[in-house]
Parts: sequence; C-alpha cells; structure tokens
Amino acid sequence: MKGKKTNTAEYIPISNRSVTKKLFYDEIIYIEKDYHELVFATEKGKIYIRGSCADLKKYTERCKDLYECHSYLAINLRHVISMEDRKVIFSDGSAKNLGRKSFCRAKNAFAEYICKDIQ
Repeated sequence: MKGKKTNTAEYIPISNRSVTKKLFYDEIIYIEKDYHELVFATEKGKIYIRGSCADLKKYTERCKDLYECHSYLAINLRHVISMEDRKVIFSDGSAKNLGRKSFCRAKNAFAEYICKDIQ
C-alpha cells in the first residue's frame, strides 16, 4: 500500500437531493466514480453524490481500509471476502472485475491486510 494511512475521520458527510447523513467508513463496501457521480455501495444499497476522481482520492487517503484500485474505484478491504480470476468478491455478494495489473496490486494489498493480525 502507498504509505501509512490512519483513520483520521470516521465518516464521510453525504448530502444530495434525497438524503443528508454521515456515511461511516465501515459501512462502505466500495466507492466507484461513474460519470459525474461517486457511487457509495453499502450493504443497505447505493448512495449517489456528485463528485470527482479527486474526491475519491481524498476519501481513500482518510481511511486505511480503503484501497484505490484505479482512479475510479476504491474497495474497502474489510468487506472483501475473496479475490480470484481477476474478480473481487464482497461481503454483500457483489463483485467487481479488475484488469490484470490492478488485480495483482489489489490482491497483494488484500493479502497484506488479512495477514497483518497474524504477524
């Protein structure tokens, strides 16, 4: 992983036309950039807000469990169940495909993440 990260904030403030709330980092399964929106996937559903790749990067820098696979996708390693065949499987049953290089980097980060308690 790129540098040592700490949880400097516990939540992301979300405000759009339908909801204003605190979205806690441990609720986030992944964050994806989709056109002019950021999509926060949670076990309760998806939340959409206007945002950019810079916003996505800002959120990943604030939470040690979020790993930035691409400039448009960050996964919460806490919610990853397995990684196989260039696919990330999450705790809610959803999956995301990654390119070969991105998958290798993410898989290494996940292996480091799940083994950190053993060492």
